[in-house]
Amino acid sequence: MVSNIIFRIILVLLPSQLGLHLWPEYSRILGLKIDYLSPTIYLTHLLIVFLLVINNKKISIEIKKHFSLLKIIFILIFVNIYFSINIPLTSLKWIEFSLYFLFFLYLKNRKNLLQKNLKYLYISIFLVFGIQLLQLAGQKSLGGLFYWLGERGFDASTPNLPKYQFIGREFVRTPSLFSHANSLAGFMFLSLLSLRLFNSNFYSKIITLASIIVSGSKNVILFLPLYLIKKTSLKKVLIGSLLITMVLINFSQTLNSSLYTISSRLSGISHSTEVIKNHLIFGTGLGSYLNGLDDNLTGSQITYENLQPVHNIYLLLLSEFGLVGVTLLGITFYFSKISPKQSLILSAVLLTGLFDHYWLTLVQNKMLLTILLASFPVEYET
Repeated sequence: MVSNIIFRIILVLLPSQLGLHLWPEYSRILGLKIDYLSPTIYLTHLLIVFLLVINNKKISIEIKKHFSLLKIIFILIFVNIYFSINIPLTSLKWIEFSLYFLFFLYLKNRKNLLQKNLKYLYISIFLVFGIQLLQLAGQKSLGGLFYWLGERGFDASTPNLPKYQFIGREFVRTPSLFSHANSLAGFMFLSLLSLRLFNSNFYSKIITLASIIVSGSKNVILFLPLYLIKKTSLKKVLIGSLLITMVLINFSQTLNSSLYTISSRLSGISHSTEVIKNHLIFGTGLGSYLNGLDDNLTGSQITYENLQPVHNIYLLLLSEFGLVGVTLLGITFYFSKISPKQSLILSAVLLTGLFDHYWLTLVQNKMLLTILLASFPVEYET
């Protein structure tokens, strides 16, 4: 009973970023506080810890069942931390990963747990969309209570804020409780796919789709047809994504785009190739990409805009794990059983991950991905 209540609260709070940011010396670059380097204690993380503590016996059983696979993961963690260029941060990132992994183990054998509590995911979706519309109408953040849920302060005059044109007017791409409208769109995309897999009601799907469109995320809108596909080949999606990444790397070296967004993304890809060259074998360490990037930027280039992860999960993984880590990840992936429904969810992540990093870096997206992968396990496929 208590476990179910905690899980429901987690579902409702999924879009929130309520947490305590810590600012040790390694979270700053030339005096700039960098969110991605800041250890953060989120309320949702504390709820997961509580859930795991009261279900520790079930978790222990699951760990024993998967111990062979865990050996590979343990080796990966040890190597990645040992060779990290920011050992404290990488260690904390692996603790966070372990939290998600244990949460996954707890959820995956709780048959239909998410389906039975789907109305609480609806609440999250409706909350996010409602805040998004109010921000759109006012062209500014709402403040007050919503600040405590993680809303970032902004208005139409905030520098470098993403905008789009509609009916001859310029509108801010409102992010609701997320750090960016693209992260919001990714969250809603996976929510939309899960609603389809659960044969959810029509209105919840329409609201989720509307939120994606209002976000203006071209990346997610481009891959919306995935909603209509019943079965995907994860291997083909992965190979295709890697080929596109190689093309993007080539463009980053040769294309001088006049479009600001494309130009900045390609510049980020170009910088990531330098990080990869410098840390090819063992990587920078999980979460330490920006520390490696710092070494390749001149003083004038060290700005908040440039100090963010590369917008491609494949390049980010190779940067942080190196060839050794990526090989161990590949072995783990190869021996993992993946259900058709998990394959659809992962396909969405692999495709949208071509042009963004939020599946690896932002708490709301990682939490939702963990819950959905655990909710469609192999043994429950029919």
